[in-house]
Amino acid sequence: MYSFEGDFRSSPNVSLGGRSGTDRLTKANLLQKAHEERQKREEARQRLRAAIILQSSVRSFLQRQKVKNFLRGKFEEKKKIGQNLVELTRLLCYFYDEKKVSDLNNLTWLLQQIFKFTPDWTTQCSDFLRKQILVKTCRALQTIPPTHMATPLRAIEVLTQAKYWGDDYITMWGLLVNNGFFTSMLRVFDVKVPHDLEPSSGHNPHLVLANSLLQLLRLPMTLHEASNPEFQIDSEISDIFE
Repeated sequence: MYSFEGDFRSSPNVSLGGRSGTDRLTKANLLQKAHEERQKREEARQRLRAAIILQSSVRSFLQRQKVKNFLRGKFEEKKKIGQNLVELTRLLCYFYDEKKVSDLNNLTWLLQQIFKFTPDWTTQCSDFLRKQILVKTCRALQTIPPTHMATPLRAIEVLTQAKYWGDDYITMWGLLVNNGFFTSMLRVFDVKVPHDLEPSSGHNPHLVLANSLLQLLRLPMTLHEASNPEFQIDSEISDIFE
């Protein structure tokens, strides 16, 4: 007969002490681990959201540039066939970029055309578009070469006349002031008027220009002085040129 001594079947090893100290998870450990997992998921969501926003911004920018370039082409086409000034004004206001020399040149060309038909243009063109053209003209004076300042300066002088604005006159000037009117005027003074200019009894083109610029600079201040008796124009102008 065969004989067998010992266990003939393996039995599980059971630790009566439970898990070791290194493997045991406390409630605090579980909460910490859950918090870390949530934080990782949130960081992943934020990265995904940031990537989507960035991609959307880039696509939007590229699409706007594509549309602007298309409208620049339309502007050039209509300019050649003598399209009406209101339509050209609308196109320019949409695609205009003050950093582009070609757009500055188109603005100058459009202003020269407007001078020929100013009453008709001011009547047919909306106040919004006229204000936009004036703002762009004002800001152009901050970057345009000194040799090309004559047309924008004349545009500000002509197109800001009270007879073209009625009750919107003060609002128009407020918009120009908020868009760098005084900064533009100071640059014109700086580059067009000699610093050592002295009063002269004879005809002095620089003196005539300085006087015209000063009168233009005083216009919005005059409106402010009318509603604020304590405001002193001459004192404010002196402070500007200090």
